[in-house]
Amino acid sequence: MDFHEFVEYAKEKIAECLPEEYQKGSIRVYSLADYTGLTVDLPDDDTMISPVINLEAAFEEVEKYGVQPETCVKGMAEALGEGFSKREELYGLDLGMDNIRNHLFAAVVNPEKADLSGIPHRKINDLAVIAKSWISENATVTITDQLAEQMGMDAGALLEEAENNTKKIAPPILSGLDELITSAFPKEIRDEPLLPPTSLPMYVLTNESYQYGAYYLADQELLSQISRTLGNDLFILPSSVHEILIIPENERSMLPDIKQMVEEVNRTVVSRRDFLSDNVYVFERKSMELKVYTGEIPRELPGKKPPEMKGPVL
Repeated sequence: MDFHEFVEYAKEKIAECLPEEYQKGSIRVYSLADYTGLTVDLPDDDTMISPVINLEAAFEEVEKYGVQPETCVKGMAEALGEGFSKREELYGLDLGMDNIRNHLFAAVVNPEKADLSGIPHRKINDLAVIAKSWISENATVTITDQLAEQMGMDAGALLEEAENNTKKIAPPILSGLDELITSAFPKEIRDEPLLPPTSLPMYVLTNESYQYGAYYLADQELLSQISRTLGNDLFILPSSVHEILIIPENERSMLPDIKQMVEEVNRTVVSRRDFLSDNVYVFERKSMELKVYTGEIPRELPGKKPPEMKGPVL
């Protein structure tokens, strides 16, 4: 069963698994900026809040963990029923336009995966920058054309404000990959080598919340600062929507192998919901341009050993 077959199965079967009071609703599947959602449109329901199931996350339970589709759909139905029963509690969220605007931030998504119709965005190579807002500690909302209009903003002004606000509410962090992995392990085993020795330094760029940190791939000024600090052009690997990996340029002949590695990791490690791109990018510090590696080996520059970096530097 692939993802599309799972979606059709869920649409067909979930209604009969819902609590009786919700079975008369219409099952609706729709594409959001960063995932595919399933909800139930109830008759004569004029509320603005409805629970939504992340279908990529649900399918991951089936694909990776062997959960039977019928069991997964029953769990989805239970989650929807619980979500509808607790909507009253959700009315405590501040959905006022001032709160939404004050917590705007920018994220990058893959336009081929996301339906961006009705969502303000700007293209950056094969990706797109969108605006979101943290309406609570654990909840975000994607800004649509309708929400932007209610805030009195056109697409350009919205995205500019979201991008400017991102560094304030989700500052960037650049860490060495080996240090970041090591910090996730208990102190008593941190002396053990966790990565094989390599002459290829690799860094992780994300933000303080570790959510939607891959946006900084679109921050030309920040990438320029990093490339100057490391003394090289940058190879950029889209690890997920939440972070990117940076390798200071060594030899451009490495790019085919790096791209193959990105594709393999995306197929075997990265979840469908967090997938960003199979492409590898090159940031050239002289021109301050971010380019997609297209399969050709561009000019090859002599590598320059970057300075040793420990811990967050930004």
